[in-house]
Amino acid sequence: MVKDGWKKAGVALRSGVAEANIRAFEKSYGIRLPPDVAEYFRSTDGMDKGDVDEHTIRFWPLSEMRPVLEEIPSARADIFDGYFIFADYSLWAHGYAVHLSDGTDDVIIVGEERPVTIAPSFVDFLELYVNDPAKLFPQSMEDGA
Repeated sequence: MVKDGWKKAGVALRSGVAEANIRAFEKSYGIRLPPDVAEYFRSTDGMDKGDVDEHTIRFWPLSEMRPVLEEIPSARADIFDGYFIFADYSLWAHGYAVHLSDGTDDVIIVGEERPVTIAPSFVDFLELYVNDPAKLFPQSMEDGA
């Protein structure tokens, strides 16, 4: 579903990541990708630099995915530990991060002092992305949209 939307937006489709690359990523960070996140990367490896979708969201390749605490050194460890940024909106107006520890995979918006929870799981995030993208932006959430 995600790739269909990217095709319509003229985004170059990247092939998925090899299992060896997924395992190397997991080993380098001492984590295990939740099955749905691993399957997403097996299916597609995000977007090329400079590509964005119709909402100006760019999904990052696995090789660019970073812990929030590495990408934003000033972020509070007690809040953002275990979260990895996998996409950004409008050239980093904010980022989207998935929790990759403790067996959870909730998705938050990163860019404010405190995160905004967007979805209880990575799959739920992708469903919102495809079916109700207005809910991926903090303003629409505040307005109750």
